[in-house]
Amino acid sequence: MSDLEVQGISVELAGRRIINQITLTASTDIVGLVGPNGSGKSTLLRTIYRMLRPTKGHILAEGRDVWGMRSREAARVIAAVVQDSPSDLELTVTECVATGRVPHGRLLGAGTSDDQAAVERAMNAAGVTHFADRGISTLSGGERQRVQLARALAQEPSILVLDEPTNHLDIQHQLSLLALVRSLRITTLITLHDLNLAAAYCDRVVVLFEGSAVATGTPQDVLTPDLLQQVFGVKAATMTNPLTGRLHLVYTDGNQQ
Repeated sequence: MSDLEVQGISVELAGRRIINQITLTASTDIVGLVGPNGSGKSTLLRTIYRMLRPTKGHILAEGRDVWGMRSREAARVIAAVVQDSPSDLELTVTECVATGRVPHGRLLGAGTSDDQAAVERAMNAAGVTHFADRGISTLSGGERQRVQLARALAQEPSILVLDEPTNHLDIQHQLSLLALVRSLRITTLITLHDLNLAAAYCDRVVVLFEGSAVATGTPQDVLTPDLLQQVFGVKAATMTNPLTGRLHLVYTDGNQQ
């Protein structure tokens, strides 16, 4: 049994089908969702972390229907780091991370020793312990992303969902954040625009196009020149990154000779 099973999910909004019968599984690996803008990546994630109820299909987490769970119960299984995370500018880093314990029944400042230990573990894992007492408003964008990740880890989930976590980060912070996620060894579903980041850090990728999953597999098997031409409209070539040994892509405008 996979940690996460998405079974034939479809979503319709305002009479328009946004995603169409998508099926995928994930189990202690990193699955990247890639595709052009408007292909349905974020919409699919929203159905998984219970922000948008699917029109058809089922989502199982640890064998149980996500939409059949209570909100707190689901939050103990699935944690999300999303693009529109609410502002926590008045909180310290420790206070922000501690809000990840709310699904376990405790309010901010009322945690048990187990909660405090979970918060400490999450902060250590995300590398934010050294600015524990700083206010969120004093942090850089990369530091805030790590704090949001620490808060998600404090939930102690079995499934982690990340929606474009590298947006607005410089190259160093993109790489360090994704290396951190990879080191966690937790079932992870992540949307990425940068195909080379997906190739470098994901075990498998699912390519979405016009709301459907058109290819699933390892980056090496899926991110081929033919597929990139078909889905992204670019002329591409593949090679091996000499620094990592992973797939690396180069591409240009598909109309360019």
